[in-house]
Amino acid sequence: MAGFIHNRRLLFFAALCLLICLAALAAPLIAPNDPYKTSLLKAFLPPGAEFPLGTDRLGRCLFSRIIYGARMSVFAALFLVGVIFTFGTAVGVISGYVGGRADSFIMRVTDIFLAFPDLVLAIAVAGFLGGGLTNALIALGCVSWSKYARLARSQVLALKGSAFIEAARLGGNSPLQIIRRHILPNAVGPVVVTAALDIGVMMMGIAGLSFLGLGVSPPVPEWGSMLNEGRMYFHQHPAQVFYPGAAIFLTIIVFNLFGDSLRDWLDPRQRTRAVCEPEPLAKE
Repeated sequence: MAGFIHNRRLLFFAALCLLICLAALAAPLIAPNDPYKTSLLKAFLPPGAEFPLGTDRLGRCLFSRIIYGARMSVFAALFLVGVIFTFGTAVGVISGYVGGRADSFIMRVTDIFLAFPDLVLAIAVAGFLGGGLTNALIALGCVSWSKYARLARSQVLALKGSAFIEAARLGGNSPLQIIRRHILPNAVGPVVVTAALDIGVMMMGIAGLSFLGLGVSPPVPEWGSMLNEGRMYFHQHPAQVFYPGAAIFLTIIVFNLFGDSLRDWLDPRQRTRAVCEPEPLAKE
């Protein structure tokens, strides 16, 4: 924990991620206008005091819709990553620890999901289930859990034959106790990093499905659906696409850099190097 506190890069991007989440939560306090209020007389207004980023084709405040859209894009991605992280890790840990035919069967199932491109399979699943945020999350979850299972299984296989696992088994610990006390704490690090880096991927997936009409549907403010609404007016009013696109781009960059910083902090080689490097001698 001390290393986390002294890692300025990680703290900086963690603070930015927290700021984005807080801004999304405080959308009713930050947004200057009702994101659903329409007025054709105010359509395509330029930025001003009343509308900081202008208005869309229905006279709705773009700034307010982007702030409210963060709730859908950010929290839906965080929820989805949490679900697939938990499910995929559990499947991988059980598969790797049990072994045998059960392991072979589970891995063949994961191979089936890994054989298809993620977005193509997500579009197929979402198209079969229909539109809506819930179905979009189910579609993305169905194609994303397998990599967590694979990674968790590889970590368990590397740890299962270790001396401390054998000692725990000889000490009378049940398989559940061994997994909870000894395997998970040592195997979860790389999976956590993958989850942190996957937040931006899930945001892009949600926005992509909404852009295609398979995710969040208008008039609910969501960045992907805002891009879909504004693309028809791109040449006359490029701000309709630029602002939601910039929100997606900047948010994904922040979460990706946070995941990258978290990976560097959790990397045993980096932490060992930091511990082994001698402190400079103080000048007399």
